[in-house]
Amino acid sequence: MKKIGKKIISMLCMLASVASGKTSAGRLNKNVIIPAAAATLALPAVITTTALLLKEKKYEDILEEARKEHLLSGYATKKIKDEKGNVIKEVVKGKIELVPIEKKHRDDWMRIMDCSNKKGREYLQWWTRSDGLNNESMKSSFDCKLKSSKVDNNEAYPKSICFMIKFYELDESKTKDEIKNQKPKPKFKEPKIVGHIALNPFKYNTDGKDPNCFFVSYVVDKEHQGKGIATKALDLITEFGIRLRQTGLVPFRDYIMYIADDNLGSQKVAEKCGFKDVGETKKEQSNNLAAHIWVKSDDSNRIVDYFLKGNRGKATLNELNKKKKT
Repeated sequence: MKKIGKKIISMLCMLASVASGKTSAGRLNKNVIIPAAAATLALPAVITTTALLLKEKKYEDILEEARKEHLLSGYATKKIKDEKGNVIKEVVKGKIELVPIEKKHRDDWMRIMDCSNKKGREYLQWWTRSDGLNNESMKSSFDCKLKSSKVDNNEAYPKSICFMIKFYELDESKTKDEIKNQKPKPKFKEPKIVGHIALNPFKYNTDGKDPNCFFVSYVVDKEHQGKGIATKALDLITEFGIRLRQTGLVPFRDYIMYIADDNLGSQKVAEKCGFKDVGETKKEQSNNLAAHIWVKSDDSNRIVDYFLKGNRGKATLNELNKKKKT
């Protein structure tokens, strides 16, 4: 797009030169002859076309495009395996949609964050504050996330790109082919908000002034875990991050997550979505939770080098090399 824009600008300058009489039409190109009158008539059209092509897209425009192209929705699936661990088939448990966080989602947020079991509260406590979860801290976390999801006048993108996860459950699990061929089409249950997921601009390179990666965070309520919802949501939001990069709105190409050592469910989700475990982080980085750094990047060494050389992790290069070989 930028190359096209530059060519049009170049042509625009030549046309303007011809129209003003400073350049003869024949001097533009030995194979192209543009009379001055034609150049004068074409000038407004070229200016309009150039303006449209070079107009920078805003975050809201890209978000709307992604929604229309169904980049923020898809099927949540679960693989069915036999006794030997071989996949027999992949069934659809429902479909999900990522919807931007709004004020009306406060009650859903509170319900999702209100984990009754101790382990769930430990996993989530670093989202709020070190003394654990309570109503006040959960309200505070929602208000903070809601505010940071808005684009400031001086910024090109939100401080936190947060979506609520809307889930349309199927009455009966089916394969994608069964759904495609079934007549009439199977009906989905009324949608529920079952979780939330966010991309948070994060700076891991202290030499730079600006954030240079996305820190990913997500939660799915206990009732709807194990249905492929988190996996699909993580896939969708990283694809949306790639779209933001392709349009030039954000420069980030790395994705980072902190996952507790005993949170096996999230580790499986991360692995399915192309994340790699690159080392253990210090407990003070995750509110005293023993956690590992999981990365999705075209060059994870950028992050590994920082977390190792910057002494933010405990893993050694030898340990990482052993992991790569296994």
